[in-house]
This record gives sequence, C-alpha cells and structure tokens, in this order.
Amino acid sequence: MRRDPGLMTASESSALKAVAAIAAVVFALAAYRSPVHGGAGVLIAGVFFSELSLGAMVFMAAQSVAAAGWPTLFRRVPEAMTGFLPVGAAATAVLVLFAGKLYPWAAPGASAWLGDRAWYLSLGAFAAVSAVGWTAWIIFARKLVGMSRAQDASGDASVTRRAKLVSAAFLVVFALTFTFCSVDWLMSLEPKWTSTLYPWYVFAGLFEAALAAMTVLTILLHRRGFFPELNDHHRHNLGKYLFAFTCFWAYLWFSQYLLIWYSDIPDEVVHFLGRSEGAWRYVFWMNPIASFAIPFLFFLPVKRKAAESTLLGGALFILCARVLDLVILVEPTISARPSLGLAEIAALLAGAAIFLLAFDRAFASAAPEPAKDPYIEESRHFAGV
Repeated sequence: MRRDPGLMTASESSALKAVAAIAAVVFALAAYRSPVHGGAGVLIAGVFFSELSLGAMVFMAAQSVAAAGWPTLFRRVPEAMTGFLPVGAAATAVLVLFAGKLYPWAAPGASAWLGDRAWYLSLGAFAAVSAVGWTAWIIFARKLVGMSRAQDASGDASVTRRAKLVSAAFLVVFALTFTFCSVDWLMSLEPKWTSTLYPWYVFAGLFEAALAAMTVLTILLHRRGFFPELNDHHRHNLGKYLFAFTCFWAYLWFSQYLLIWYSDIPDEVVHFLGRSEGAWRYVFWMNPIASFAIPFLFFLPVKRKAAESTLLGGALFILCARVLDLVILVEPTISARPSLGLAEIAALLAGAAIFLLAFDRAFASAAPEPAKDPYIEESRHFAGV
C-alpha cells in the first residue's frame, strides 16, 4: 500500500507504463527479425539499469561501514533504486535465451577451439554464476532495506551497528560475485580476450552511473518537496563523488589501453583492434572525451558541483556517457560498423521506464526520510567537511 507520494504523479506513472509496454512490443518484433541485436539490447539495457541498483547498494554499504552520516537524509533514494534488482535478474534469464546468437562460446562446436576455457564458458556455468550473483545481491538488498525499515518502526540504534556488519559482508560478497558476472556478461563476448583490469573497469562505470542516477533522482525529488534540508553541502559531496569516479574510470581506461597496447599480446589486443581501428574508431575515441574530458572540465569548479541545475545537467550527461561506454563494449562484437538497432533502443526505453516505475513504487512504500536513524540530525544540518 502506498503511504507517501513518490517521484511521479498518477498521469506520469501511466505514461511510463505505456512507454514500457510499447517499447517491449517493439523490442519483441525487432528481436524476432534480428536475434543478435535482440540479445545486444537485453545485455546493454539489463546491465546498465542493473548497474544503477547494484551501485546504489555499494554506496549504501560503503557509507554504513564508514559511519558516514551526511547521506542519511536521502538514503531512501539508493534504497529505492534496489527495487529494480528482480527485473535485472529476469533480464539475465532472458539473456540466456539469446546466448547462442550473442556469445561465440555458446555456438555449436565452440568447445573445439575454446581449449582449456571450454569448461567455464558454457551455458550451465553462465547461468549458475549469474544465479549465485543475483541471489546474493537480492538477499543482501532485502536485508539492508529491511533493517532500515525496522529501525523506522522501533528506533533501535543497534540496528545501525548490525547494518554495518551486514554491509561489510555485502561488499566482500559483491566484489567476488560481480567479478565473475562482469566477465561472463561482457568480457566473454570475446572469449579469447584477456584483461585483469576488466572487472575493475566495469565496476568503475557501474558506480559512476549509480552515483549519477542517485544524484538526478535526489534533485528531482527535492524539487517536488522532499528532503527540504538538502543543501549545497550535500550536493557538493555528490558532485565530488562524481568527479572522483570520473577520474577513476579514466585511470582504468587509460591503464588497460596503455598496458595492452605496449605489450602487444595477440589475445589482448583483439579487443582494441576491433574498436580503435576501422569504422568504430571515431566512436571509440569519443568515449574518453565524453566519459572523462567533458565531465572533468565541467565539474572542476566548486560551484558547479554544488549548484542544483549544473549538478543535475552534469549527472544526466554522465548517464548518457555510461550508455555509450556499454555500447562500445558490446556492439563491435556483433557489427563491424557503428550501429544501434531498433531492438537496442527499444530495450533501453523499456528499461528506463521499468526502472523509474520500480523506483517510484519502492520509494513510496516507506517514509521519505529515515526519521529514527541516529545520523538523521547530523545529515539534516550537514555543513560540509
């Protein structure tokens, strides 16, 4: 039962449901005509919106472990972002249906040339690793959100201490499970490619995208009357996070590219040869510009990190850059020329609508602020560090 209004009005919610339904139908028709683009659409949209939920969990857990009080005021935002997790798990299940068209290792007879990787690169292992990951993430999400709700009812400060232990356990489990899932979902699109930095690279994009989405949603909710105590110091901290992880992503992008280019090992360079040369080269070099250079220069001044309008615009731009990064990771494996088919576009639209609907439902299911959290007063009067 809805206790509080959410982000959207009833008419906006109805419009999003219509967008989701129409986009799903368009996707189904496009995927029927081109299953490989259908698989790419499920992969790009599923990974992107799942990243928003998982990154929100990482943010909550990290703040809990660090005993950080400043984001308590808007903690319901990352909590509500986890509402998409069951949909992300379903998208991965659908991805298995497209595996034979999308992943070379899933094609008949692939074990003959996979060599010693054949034992791992199989549909059974793919499904098992994904199932373990999603099960663990959903259990931890429900536990962390459930503890927050229980504290709202009881006011028991010991819940915060227990949440810190659960958060620490989640961060360890997440690091292990997401490493394998990132390899399975994305890296195995090129089964012979090797990069030890890859899971870190995907994680950097995941956390940056989640920070950007959380920033956008927090500002939009604030404009609708929620979090009245949200101030420039909260926004400045969010802006600093975005700035920092923009630099972290760029560091990993450059490190991975430089080391592979310098060593020139055939199994490693195959990934970059298909992107930095030929028709994809312009899109490839657009990535560090859109994902690093522009956000870096934009967020460098302090005022842009604290001002609501500029922070909102910068966060939206980063979300678009994260989609571009995923497109560059996925699409060159199925097309020699830059392309984004109708299936991919429809999947992204459907994913966006479903994510917002899931977020709205989760946010409206509880009080907008954790009023009995021991850090709430600190957060309401946060004056920066």
